Amino acid sequence: MLLDARSPITTFKDKFCGHDIYTKREEFFNSPSTVNRQLETAVLRCMLRSKIHMATVTDSNITYEGSLTVDETILKAAGIKPYEQVMVSNLNNGERFETYIISGKKNSGVICLNGPTAR
Repeated sequence: MLLDARSPITTFKDKFCGHDIYTKREEFFNSPSTVNRQLETAVLRCMLRSKIHMATVTDSNITYEGSLTVDETILKAAGIKPYEQVMVSNLNNGERFETYIISGKKNSGVICLNGPTAR
């Protein structure tokens, strides 16, 4: 038997009253309890989707509060949006840190570490 949004289906039996409770399919699947169950079982994966490989830091600004300033042209080519979270790794010592991107002056070639990571 095929069910569509118009056909009533039994979702659960009410044991206290002794009768079946019917609901429409779309009401059942859109109910808050069903949506919450779907959210509880969802697995979110954090994936890196682009990479700026072997970039050299051209500047540092220790007085600025965190972030990484990157040339707007480089960001566009890599598909990274301003204020997007990024992972930065240091090839000299293997350190990694996460921060966010600030768009720098177009065609300047700037890659500037800001804040405590600039040390």
